[in-house]
Parts: sequence; C-alpha cells; structure tokens
Amino acid sequence: MKDLTVLFESLGFTEVRTYIQSGNVVFSSKNSDGLEESIHHKIKEVYGWEVPVLVITPAQLKACLDNCPWEEERQLKSYYGLLLSTPNPEQIKKLASYAFEGEFYKIIKNCVYLFYEVGAGKAKISTNFLERVLKVSCTSRNHRTMTKLLTLASEI
Repeated sequence: MKDLTVLFESLGFTEVRTYIQSGNVVFSSKNSDGLEESIHHKIKEVYGWEVPVLVITPAQLKACLDNCPWEEERQLKSYYGLLLSTPNPEQIKKLASYAFEGEFYKIIKNCVYLFYEVGAGKAKISTNFLERVLKVSCTSRNHRTMTKLLTLASEI
C-alpha cells in the first residue's frame, strides 16, 4: 500500500492515506475532473494492471451509509456494492428475477445494499455476480470498512 500512496502523490494528490490491502485510498485533490481516468491510466502505466477505478466524495460515502435500508442490527453486518455507474432499468429488472435464500439486496442509485443471513463467504450475490447481471463495474465493502473510510476522509 506504500507504493499506492507514492503513486497517488505522483498525481499531485495530498493527504493520501490507504486503508487495508484492498485498494482503499483517501486523498485530497484540488481538481475533481477526470480523477478516475487519471488514476486508472497511472495504475496501468506503473503496474500494467487494467483495473476499474471508482472515486467517491465523502458526501457520497456518507449518503450511501445514511441510505442503508436495513435496521441497525443488519446494517452492522451488511455490505455495500459500490457501482461505477447507475445500471439501466432493464438490468435492474433482470437482477430482480434472481432470489437466493437468506440473501437480500436493495439498489439505491449507485449502491447495492447487501445482507447475507448465511454470511458473505457462501453468498451467491457476489461482486462478480452483480457485475455480470447489472453490466456495471462494482466493488464491495463491508459496513466497518465504509465507516472507517468516512472517518479517514473526515480527518483530512
């Protein structure tokens, strides 16, 4: 993650912080235009990796947490599928045709709220499943990581 910090700083970002080994980076930038493209290009240039990049503001992160449809007990054990863009209604309808026992989801804007009674390790509604059905890049984080990222962002 130290290398990732250096990469972000080379793009002119300040107050760069990383959190756990999953590519979570919190940073400040004077410019908000083209951040995803710039970061994507730099990662490909430096590492040769073709990875989707999702940049969300602290306000968007807070809104995602605030809009969680589950009661507190479920919310603390929930996951958030952050979507690179809003899926089209046809793909959302296709997702609604799937039902897996003990797995619950709700889409609000660019976030899929997920709760698994059986635990995430055995879940069928995974990030890969969501990407395949919704035709949108997705990254998932648990509630604890989401709240930690918001805390880190508020410290900048």
